[in-house]
Amino acid sequence: MEFKELIEARRSVRKYVAAELTKAEVEAIVTEALEAPSWKNREPTRYHVILDAALKECLRTQAMPEGNAAKCVNAAALVAVTFKKGLSGFTLQSDGTNTPDNELGDMWGAYDAGLASAYFMLAARNRGWDSLAIGIRDAAKAVEVLGLPADETLTAIIVLGKGDQSMPKPPRKPAADVATVR
Repeated sequence: MEFKELIEARRSVRKYVAAELTKAEVEAIVTEALEAPSWKNREPTRYHVILDAALKECLRTQAMPEGNAAKCVNAAALVAVTFKKGLSGFTLQSDGTNTPDNELGDMWGAYDAGLASAYFMLAARNRGWDSLAIGIRDAAKAVEVLGLPADETLTAIIVLGKGDQSMPKPPRKPAADVATVR
């Protein structure tokens, strides 16, 4: 698929039909997503991919509000996207400590995770999988349910599956409304 077609084909899908995603397919998607740029090429993003039905159900029902929980029914996978703290936006000093390189500090980790998530969803779409990035969730409960490491920050949960709906292309603003060219 040409890139323009790919970015136009990727939609936020909110209803799925039952489908199985294999570990090999997940690894292929993650491998492609690893091409995303990151601060000093530190690759702080981590993907906690849940294929187990019981764990998906637990995450869906315990860590998401009702509306978002409903959007995960029949998901082939739920992917908790995190970043390792202290990697993006920092310089490692000779004494082993990290010093922020600018005022954003760990916010660069969220930026890198966002870029990596976009690559992840595009790689999934290129392989025939639909997705939805969920930001409204109970992060503390998700961390508890999944047993995520304390040195990682949860940024989003990506739903992967086969869409049960056709999503029309939403209107987009003209480039002149969002870009200043000087």
